Amino acid sequence: MVRICERMDFTIEQCSVLFLQALTNQPITIYGDRKQTRSFCCISDTVTGLMSLMMSPQAKGEVVNVGNTQEATIFEAAKKVKEAAKCKSTIEFRPDKKAPSAQIN
Repeated sequence: MVRICERMDFTIEQCSVLFLQALTNQPITIYGDRKQTRSFCCISDTVTGLMSLMMSPQAKGEVVNVGNTQEATIFEAAKKVKEAAKCKSTIEFRPDKKAPSAQIN
């Protein structure tokens, strides 16, 4: 999964679900425990890195990880979403299962 989101610190799909829940004042749901971590990267940083690699002859045929070395928990991401949305949603933990995709009707 590509973990990039313009000026956010979590994946696009996670952004969608967490923000949708926050903006509709639904509980913000985290599946599993609060220890799950992700390494996130701003899309502009990713594009800059990829462009640099494309222009570098030394990168030809090499496997390169373009990303961030700092990890954040999904719980930290949920707290940031709640703060950004200025909502009163609670953050709830559910048993580990496949998290739903955002559905906007």
